Amino acid sequence: MKNQNELILAGEGVPETTIEKAKQILKLMQGGTSLPVVGEFLKAKELHHSAGSWEDLEEKRILPALRNRKVTLEDLNQLLAEAEEFGRCHVFLYHAQKSELERYLDPNQIKKTCDRLKISNVLSDVIVEELPDKPTITQIRQETSHNRTAWVFKIVEKREQTSFVEDVRDGDTFTRKYKIESVRAVNTARLHDSGLLEIRIQSHLNSNRYDSDITQLWTMLRDFLPTAKFAELPLRKAKARLLDDREALKDKFRFSNSTLKDTNGNTIVASTGADTEDLFEGSSVGPSLDQFQKHGGYCDSSNIWLREREGAIDREVHVLLSGRSNEFAINANCSRREYEYVLNELRAINR
Repeated sequence: MKNQNELILAGEGVPETTIEKAKQILKLMQGGTSLPVVGEFLKAKELHHSAGSWEDLEEKRILPALRNRKVTLEDLNQLLAEAEEFGRCHVFLYHAQKSELERYLDPNQIKKTCDRLKISNVLSDVIVEELPDKPTITQIRQETSHNRTAWVFKIVEKREQTSFVEDVRDGDTFTRKYKIESVRAVNTARLHDSGLLEIRIQSHLNSNRYDSDITQLWTMLRDFLPTAKFAELPLRKAKARLLDDREALKDKFRFSNSTLKDTNGNTIVASTGADTEDLFEGSSVGPSLDQFQKHGGYCDSSNIWLREREGAIDREVHVLLSGRSNEFAINANCSRREYEYVLNELRAINR
């Protein structure tokens, strides 16, 4: 008869329920992240991380690592959280006085609120909801990093989106046919002990308006987040500095287009010929925009790329500075490390 250590080495002794839950988590990951992001997670654990498909990733990488106790279900829950909460989202920044938030950051107070709302389970476990009938709070957790704490509130909802199928002609009638499908969307709020609040709304495929999403999130979290105490944190300074100090910042940022407006409603749009080019490199665009700014123009939106930097991010990350004054967007999958880098750099130039 094998002892416990032999069972573990043989990949035995892991409950089938754990394997099934891991498969469910991996299924959700397919809609919320990319193979390279999961590969980065495995690489950090010094495990084999290459996979040509999600099937290969599950059967050849994740499940063997789980059976051999090199990866835990808690690891996968954390990976799912990070995969779903960073990237492919529009981010709205708010701030409040730290002194006004003391009771809302208190773990005991949050537990009492969860007990009153009868959702205490979201504090101790990740509720795996694929397509809930109504928007659902699936997790509330506390994060600690560099002696700072934050509370994360995660909401999962079902959305309907349309995708074009084909053009259909019937005699004199011409019809465009679309497919309606249900998709899982994850929205997140993160409240820092400094008073900073991030609201991240998963990007819509067919719309750039997020007013109703923000209202819904504030409503669902009204018992945890005192709406009246928060003010929008505008990114006007960041937009201005990206243009004014572009020479000093060129090692960190690359532009593909910018839109400037003035108080009379006049607009200038400057764009590159390709996404891989830099708007201000070897062109006369810069002086033209400078002149417009001198006569009351201001940066309304920017399409920027944060450059790859050793020790920070391993690839360029595309960021849109548009929409609301406190809004930026990352419309591609990214890792937590990439997202945090973007947020910190934008806040640094917004001071």
